[in-house]
Order: sequence, then structure tokens, then C-alpha cells
Amino acid sequence: MKSNAKKLADIIRQSERMVIFTGAGVSTESGISDFRSKGGVFEQIRNRYGLSPEEMLSIDFFHADTKLFYKIYRATFLGSNPKPNAAHRAFADLERRGIARAVVTQNIDDLHQRAGSKKVLELHGNMFRNICSSCGKGFGLEYVADPSMPVPKCDDCGGVVRPDVVLYGESLDPDVMSESARVISEADTLIVAGTSLRVYPAAGFINYFEGRSLVLINRDATPFDSSASFVVRDNVGGIMEEAMKLL
Repeated sequence: MKSNAKKLADIIRQSERMVIFTGAGVSTESGISDFRSKGGVFEQIRNRYGLSPEEMLSIDFFHADTKLFYKIYRATFLGSNPKPNAAHRAFADLERRGIARAVVTQNIDDLHQRAGSKKVLELHGNMFRNICSSCGKGFGLEYVADPSMPVPKCDDCGGVVRPDVVLYGESLDPDVMSESARVISEADTLIVAGTSLRVYPAAGFINYFEGRSLVLINRDATPFDSSASFVVRDNVGGIMEEAMKLL
């Protein structure tokens, strides 16, 4: 790890407009199951309910059986209280130092913000935000986590409250997409961490990068490895923590 950490630290030291792009592999180090790996969220849902996770976590299923949707959603996503890990803290520190300009994330867990990152572009939304489908009133996570309401309803208008996340069958927010493409296209360094880069349209944002150093940190191979300046097969938190010590 030491040689990789030194090379990563050298790349960071030369960066002035870094952007960080993160996926589930960053949050797994905080104890959050990822979606697609063995034992991950998708496998858990399939084994328990016998239906594809893509169906059960879709906007169509939300409307068709909102009560079951929330039963699955609460059991899968709301059962723990994870904390930011070394990777989240390192990325926030890079922003404080004026090196990183933004984090673009596929994650919905709020851990980047809790670690101190200020400019976080959430491609898939944030489970800590919830909105009334009728009037748009906002609610916190504790409101939809309350088991006494099988289907959370707005306390103003009675409309169904939904998580402010992108479900299957929904499009990404165009403003978030536009800003993500902009910051990546203007970056001199792009660190891609904890993502297989196989899920689109999110993975396609890597194509906007035209800078000097593309760094991929992931335990498994990605389709973009051959285009990278530096590939690290390691835990994101460990390599980032070691690199930060060398700055």
C-alpha cells in the first residue's frame, strides 16, 4: 500500500481542480451493504421476497403497493446508523484544503455531508430527504421510518410521502446531471472511488473528464481501467488515509 499511497499523494499534490466520484464501495466501509455484490442489497431483497429488486425499488411498484415498498425500504435501508469513514473524511479534508471542488456521488446515505463535504452532487438523491407527493412538503428520515405509519402521509395535506431518491424507472435530476458534467469536465484530476462503473447513466459521467489524472480506486476491475492514469485495487478508506498522511 505504501507505494500506491505515495503515488496517489503525488497526484493529489499536483491537483488544483479535483473532483471525486463515489459509489457504494465507499459506504460499505461504514457497514452499509452495497447493491450488486454477493450478499448485497439486491441479493437480500431477492432471497426474502422472490422478486427482482429492480421491480420492488421502482416507481411503478411504489405506486402499486406502497405499503410493501415501505416495508422493504425500511428493512433494507433504515435499520442502521452508519458513520463516515476514513474515505469520507479524506474527501472532506481535500475540499477544506481547496484541492477538491466537488464530490459527485451515486450514494444516497448522506455520509459525505456528515463528514464535512460542502459541495456534494447526489445523482440518485438522498434518503434523509423525503417529500410529499402532493404538496411537496419536506420531511426527515425519522418521519418515514416510523413503523406506526405503514404508509407515511403528509401531516398537512394527507398526500403520500416518498423518499427523495431516484427509483428505477425515474430519470436523474437534470440540474444535478448538468452540474456534475460541468465540474467533471473542468477538473484536472478525477478520483473515482468504490464503483464498478457499470451502471448507467451514472457511469457515463466519466466520459466528460478531459483532465490530466484519472484515478480509479476499486477492489474489482472496471470498464475504464485501461483509460486510467492510476488504478488501485484496495479499500478506499485505507489508501486515502495513507495518502493524506503524506501530504
